[in-house]
Amino acid sequence: MAAPKAWSPVVAARRAVKNAAFRWLATGQRRRPLQPILILGHMRAGSTLLCHLLMAHRDILGMGERNAVYRTGRDLDALAVQARWTRRRPFRHYRYAVDQVNHNRLTPCPGLLADALVRCIVLVREPPASAASIVGALDPIYGGWSPERAMAYCAERLEGLAELCRHAPPGRLLALRYEDLVGQTETALARVDAFLGLAEPLKAAYALHPFTGRRGDPSATIRSGRVVQPPARPPVAAPPALEARAQTAYRALWRQLEADGRAAEM
Repeated sequence: MAAPKAWSPVVAARRAVKNAAFRWLATGQRRRPLQPILILGHMRAGSTLLCHLLMAHRDILGMGERNAVYRTGRDLDALAVQARWTRRRPFRHYRYAVDQVNHNRLTPCPGLLADALVRCIVLVREPPASAASIVGALDPIYGGWSPERAMAYCAERLEGLAELCRHAPPGRLLALRYEDLVGQTETALARVDAFLGLAEPLKAAYALHPFTGRRGDPSATIRSGRVVQPPARPPVAAPPALEARAQTAYRALWRQLEADGRAAEM
């Protein structure tokens, strides 16, 4: 049996500093917490773009898509702690910490939306365009994204978002369309500014990070560092009944958000 690996004094010291920093950050979160911003969207609907735009603001910290599950307040603390450590900014003042959540299995526990600190931005896109983008952008990289699978994912995610949004208190959720984010960027970002109460406006440009193109959107568009209109993709041949389900879910979600006063035509 091999002997346990001996840590050098330097490595041991680094580990001690790291552990102490995590403990300090964790207790600091409870005294002066960063407000979580959760972008609740679906794949190929602009969540990575919006996350980068938010991270470009001096008051907002993020580390790209974490693919983490949010179940309790500790998970919200972990967002801020991990983002600080990953970005190597443990002591800098921020107001918000942002993450994007694009899958039902990672969607926050509905009770977390009642937390007074949590702010949610629901970002959606028309299902035919989303499904076409999923197949065109993701299938060559990850494989297995047939038109049927892509449309089924859109339908299930939009239905899941509708159920989740019913639990968000008034004033803590903002709804945006992807088409407005890339087509009427200035107006869309002004709505986000007002929703988050930002002293300085968001801009339509952002810095690239080591995780850009590796977590979240893998396409070349995200590496442009600015908001651009993506190339049009041909529609996919999904089963008509499945496309109708996705379209129905999309329209029902948007009507629900409009009725709650969380979405507005631009």
